[in-house]
Amino acid sequence: MSEKLSPKQRLRAALPVIGEHTAVLFLFALLSIAATWPLARSFSSALPDAFDSLLDVWNQWHLREALAGREPLLSTTLLFAPVGMSLASASTGPVLGLLGLPFALWGPIATYNGAILLGSSLTGWLMYITARCLGLPRPPSFFAGLVLLFAPLRMAAIEAGHLHIVFLGLIPLLALLTSRALDPERDWKWSPAAGATLLAAAFVSGDLMVYGGLLAAALCAHALWIHRADAERGPQLRRILRLSLFMALFVVPYVGLIGRQVAASGIDIVRATESRIHQPDALQFILPGSFGRSWLNSSMAPVLQPSLVTAIGRSPTESSVFMAWTALALLSFAVVRRAPGSGRWLAVLALALVFSLGPVLQVNGISSFTVHQVPIALPFAFLNSLPGLDVLRTPGRAMIVGYTALAILAGMGLKLAQARWRRVGSVLPIVCAALLVVECWNTPMTPWKPPVVPAFYAEIAKGPRSLCGV
Repeated sequence: MSEKLSPKQRLRAALPVIGEHTAVLFLFALLSIAATWPLARSFSSALPDAFDSLLDVWNQWHLREALAGREPLLSTTLLFAPVGMSLASASTGPVLGLLGLPFALWGPIATYNGAILLGSSLTGWLMYITARCLGLPRPPSFFAGLVLLFAPLRMAAIEAGHLHIVFLGLIPLLALLTSRALDPERDWKWSPAAGATLLAAAFVSGDLMVYGGLLAAALCAHALWIHRADAERGPQLRRILRLSLFMALFVVPYVGLIGRQVAASGIDIVRATESRIHQPDALQFILPGSFGRSWLNSSMAPVLQPSLVTAIGRSPTESSVFMAWTALALLSFAVVRRAPGSGRWLAVLALALVFSLGPVLQVNGISSFTVHQVPIALPFAFLNSLPGLDVLRTPGRAMIVGYTALAILAGMGLKLAQARWRRVGSVLPIVCAALLVVECWNTPMTPWKPPVVPAFYAEIAKGPRSLCGV
């Protein structure tokens, strides 16, 4: 029987792991600064966007007020005073306010920009942790983190001021915990951990909660499928039911709170039909430079068909769903070589792709087919027709899950490629990382400096709160 390690021995044994993760987090922080440059240079004076980011600046300020006990967490009377409004259904949740807290001393703009940089760094790091826990070595795991860090949908969200799509790290963490909960060799404690992570995702944004649930459903369906004809089917079904129960216990009360507050407001918001505007074209998944500020944009635009350019122009930010060719090549290698566990993540990616295509199929700007000019309805049309989900208007965000699966599969492919070509195995991750960054690198953004607050309003802000109607 082995002796128990002393605290000092445990710390000494943990030092290599701590050093590894500290170095990885530091590297992702440097990459986040470089990828968003010159955001760090104007850290406390300029924002990446002139419109939506201002709402998130206010949301982050409100969280600080709530933590100080001056405002309720999920509602406010400072908007639409004196009636007030619910914040439970706001696009940006309190987690993003917490990410900005370490930078609050430098002002509200620094709080927002700090949340971008910290959220980006944690996204890459949590993807790295997930890949490591799934059995990938360090270089492939770091590459997986790069895939999610440089995901075009995430990068486009930074410039658009969509803070709730910047921090995606809880999705790979949810993927890991759900996989553990469905593993016959793991105990039941992984199920409540997965449920708590889904709730944390809900406190980032409703999009992460919905698509995180889609991720869990895909993993459950795959687990049931592979055990459809053996003795493990019954136990697997029980694990799925246990996981579903814990997820419901964590998330349903919060969803119920949102429903009650929205109903009490008397405001009925249905955004489902807008998904036709924001849906991506099928070609955008494989065409680089057809969105955002990619440096390839100028070289690709002249060769695109006018119908596709028109389709992209309707919502270039929300349709930024390009999957880097380097990642796709490594994914293909993993599938062809039948990497252990690749089928599970391929199923997740396929499901995410189907939902991210939107309510109807659109190819090269065309959404009506045959001589009859009829559309082809897709699963997203039924998803955002459900009560409570009719606010979903950006189908491309299902790629939040898709990029996570793509990152894992690309990491698997890189691991197998290193084993296959041992002579170049040490430099292969560097080459693949460089190619990925080149494909996804954006041109420098133009920071926007908010106008100076007029002295009249600044004076009101200093006065008693009763002057604000509360």
